[in-house]
Amino acid sequence: MIGGQYLYFLRHNLRCRLSGAREPLLAGFKITHRCNLRCAACPFWRRPGDDVAWPRALEVLDTLHAAGVRLLIFEGGEPFLWHDGERRLEDLVAEAKRRFFAVGITTNGTLPLQSAADIG
Repeated sequence: MIGGQYLYFLRHNLRCRLSGAREPLLAGFKITHRCNLRCAACPFWRRPGDDVAWPRALEVLDTLHAAGVRLLIFEGGEPFLWHDGERRLEDLVAEAKRRFFAVGITTNGTLPLQSAADIG
Protein backbone atom coordinates (compact mmCIF):
# COMPACT_ATOMS: atom_id res chain seq x y z
CA MET A 1 0.00 0.00 0.00
CA ILE A 2 2.85 2.41 0.73
CA GLY A 3 3.95 2.31 -2.93
CA GLY A 4 0.41 3.28 -3.91
CA GLN A 5 0.51 6.21 -1.51
CA TYR A 6 3.75 7.55 -2.96
CA LEU A 7 2.40 7.14 -6.47
CA TYR A 8 -0.76 9.03 -5.51
CA PHE A 9 1.25 11.89 -3.98
CA LEU A 10 3.56 12.05 -7.01
CA ARG A 11 0.62 12.17 -9.46
CA HIS A 12 -1.15 14.75 -7.28
CA ASN A 13 1.93 16.95 -7.11
CA LEU A 14 2.58 16.75 -10.86
CA ARG A 15 -1.07 17.38 -11.72
CA CYS A 16 -1.28 20.43 -9.47
CA ARG A 17 2.04 21.88 -10.64
CA LEU A 18 1.28 21.38 -14.33
CA SER A 19 -2.33 22.51 -14.27
CA GLY A 20 -2.12 25.11 -11.50
CA ALA A 21 -4.95 23.28 -9.71
CA ARG A 22 -5.21 23.61 -5.95
CA GLU A 23 -6.39 20.27 -4.59
CA PRO A 24 -6.20 19.48 -0.88
CA LEU A 25 -4.16 16.60 0.46
CA LEU A 26 -4.61 17.37 4.17
CA ALA A 27 -7.77 18.36 6.01
CA GLY A 28 -8.77 18.97 9.58
CA PHE A 29 -12.27 17.90 10.64
CA LYS A 30 -13.68 19.55 13.79
CA ILE A 31 -16.01 16.94 15.23
CA THR A 32 -16.84 18.71 18.51
CA HIS A 33 -16.41 22.03 20.24
CA ARG A 34 -16.60 20.42 23.66
CA CYS A 35 -13.43 20.38 25.72
CA ASN A 36 -12.40 19.34 29.20
CA LEU A 37 -10.21 22.46 29.51
CA ARG A 38 -11.05 26.16 29.45
CA CYS A 39 -7.93 27.72 27.94
CA ALA A 40 -8.22 31.51 27.72
CA ALA A 41 -6.76 31.65 24.20
CA CYS A 42 -8.99 28.94 22.73
CA PRO A 43 -12.37 29.92 21.27
CA PHE A 44 -13.74 26.44 20.61
CA TRP A 45 -15.05 25.43 24.04
CA ARG A 46 -17.07 28.69 24.09
CA ARG A 47 -18.97 27.82 20.91
CA PRO A 48 -22.41 26.29 21.28
CA GLY A 49 -23.49 23.29 19.31
CA ASP A 50 -23.74 19.57 19.39
CA ASP A 51 -21.12 17.09 18.28
CA VAL A 52 -21.22 16.20 14.60
CA ALA A 53 -23.72 13.35 14.22
CA TRP A 54 -22.48 9.97 12.97
CA PRO A 55 -24.31 10.08 9.59
CA ARG A 56 -23.07 13.63 8.95
CA ALA A 57 -19.51 12.63 9.93
CA LEU A 58 -19.57 9.82 7.36
CA GLU A 59 -20.82 12.26 4.71
CA VAL A 60 -17.96 14.64 5.52
CA LEU A 61 -15.42 11.82 5.30
CA ASP A 62 -16.75 10.85 1.87
CA THR A 63 -16.79 14.48 0.69
CA LEU A 64 -13.21 15.09 1.84
CA HIS A 65 -12.02 11.90 0.15
CA ALA A 66 -13.78 12.81 -3.09
CA ALA A 67 -12.07 16.24 -2.97
CA GLY A 68 -8.67 14.52 -2.93
CA VAL A 69 -7.85 14.61 0.77
CA ARG A 70 -5.71 11.65 1.81
CA LEU A 71 -4.42 12.83 5.22
CA LEU A 72 -7.11 13.56 7.80
CA ILE A 73 -6.80 15.09 11.26
CA PHE A 74 -9.70 14.95 13.73
CA GLU A 75 -9.86 18.16 15.74
CA GLY A 76 -12.05 19.86 18.31
CA GLY A 77 -12.37 21.12 21.16
CA GLU A 78 -11.16 17.77 22.43
CA PRO A 79 -11.86 15.02 19.86
CA PHE A 80 -11.68 12.26 22.49
CA LEU A 81 -14.91 13.70 23.97
CA TRP A 82 -16.83 13.17 20.70
CA HIS A 83 -19.66 10.69 20.67
CA ASP A 84 -22.97 10.03 18.95
CA GLY A 85 -24.97 7.55 20.97
CA GLU A 86 -22.81 4.45 21.28
CA ARG A 87 -20.38 5.69 18.60
CA ARG A 88 -17.05 7.03 19.86
CA LEU A 89 -13.95 8.58 18.30
CA GLU A 90 -12.46 5.14 17.60
CA ASP A 91 -15.45 4.33 15.40
CA LEU A 92 -14.73 7.47 13.36
CA VAL A 93 -11.03 6.62 13.21
CA ALA A 94 -11.87 3.15 11.86
CA GLU A 95 -14.10 4.63 9.16
CA ALA A 96 -11.49 7.25 8.28
CA LYS A 97 -8.73 4.64 7.98
CA ARG A 98 -10.82 2.91 5.31
CA ARG A 99 -10.72 6.10 3.23
CA PHE A 100 -7.47 7.93 3.97
CA PHE A 101 -3.76 7.08 3.89
CA ALA A 102 -3.20 8.50 7.38
CA VAL A 103 -5.50 9.60 10.20
CA GLY A 104 -4.47 11.79 13.10
CA ILE A 105 -5.98 13.38 16.18
CA THR A 106 -5.21 16.81 17.60
CA THR A 107 -5.68 16.50 21.35
CA ASN A 108 -4.83 18.42 24.49
CA GLY A 109 -3.34 15.19 25.87
CA THR A 110 -5.27 15.13 29.14
CA LEU A 111 -7.32 12.02 28.34
CA PRO A 112 -6.05 8.47 27.72
CA LEU A 113 -4.44 8.44 24.27
CA GLN A 114 -5.38 4.94 23.19
CA SER A 115 -6.30 5.08 19.53
CA ALA A 116 -5.77 3.29 16.25
CA ALA A 117 -5.01 6.65 14.64
CA ASP A 118 -1.68 6.88 12.84
CA ILE A 119 -0.62 10.13 14.49
CA GLY A 120 -1.85 11.89 17.56
